[in-house]
Formats: sequence, structure tokens, C-alpha cells
Amino acid sequence: MQASSLKAKIGARPEDSRQAGMTQTILNSVHRLKQVLDEENRLLEGGRSADHQPFIDKKNQILRELLALQSMNISLSAMPELKNALQEVRPLVDKNHSLLLAHTAALSDITGLLTAAAAQDESDGTYSRYGDTP
Repeated sequence: MQASSLKAKIGARPEDSRQAGMTQTILNSVHRLKQVLDEENRLLEGGRSADHQPFIDKKNQILRELLALQSMNISLSAMPELKNALQEVRPLVDKNHSLLLAHTAALSDITGLLTAAAAQDESDGTYSRYGDTP
């Protein structure tokens, strides 16, 4: 082992090691979030119907992890790679938000049309209390 390498290891402070470990943990969570958002966005853009609960569960889990890490008061200014990763996530989050809003609006429109159609459909009196007599 070279002297400079040995000196660096001996001189490394525990908080530096902790910071590096936390940085990697945060970066892993952000990377997983990017993957989840990419997958969900592709599904939404494709117009395919699917169960969105797994996406919700994954995003909630990642959020819980990030919130737990945030409570450890880690200095984010010492993590330029995190800033870059978060800048890559932001457009994915915005796109996901937009796509989910569009799908929710479409579902609301369809529900409104079905409700209106059901209300306009005349009853034949089968289930009325007095029957449908003229």
C-alpha cells in the first residue's frame, strides 16, 4: 500500500465515512425514484390501463427513506452529485404530475358522461314503488 493511500485511510474521519455512506444511500433512493417515474410515465403515455398502486407504494417507500435521511441533518452542500441527480428527477416528477392530472381529468369526464347518461335513461317502472302507469 502506498504511503499516501495509507495516510489518507488513517487520517479519514468517521464522519467523512458516514457522509459518504449517506450520500450513496440518498443517490440510490433518487436513482430508484427515477426508475419508478420512468416506468410509470411510459405506462401513462402509452394509454394502457394498469394498477397504479405498486407505483404509489414504491414512491411512498422512497419518500419515507428520503425523509428519514433528511432527519439526520446531512449537509447537502457537500454532495454536488446529489444536486445533479435531483436536477434529473425534477422533469420526471413534473411530467408524472402532468400525466396523472390528465388521466384523472379524463376519468372524471368519463364518469360525468356515464352519470348523465344513466340519469337521462328513462325508467321502465320495474323498480318503482307504484309501477310505470300512464
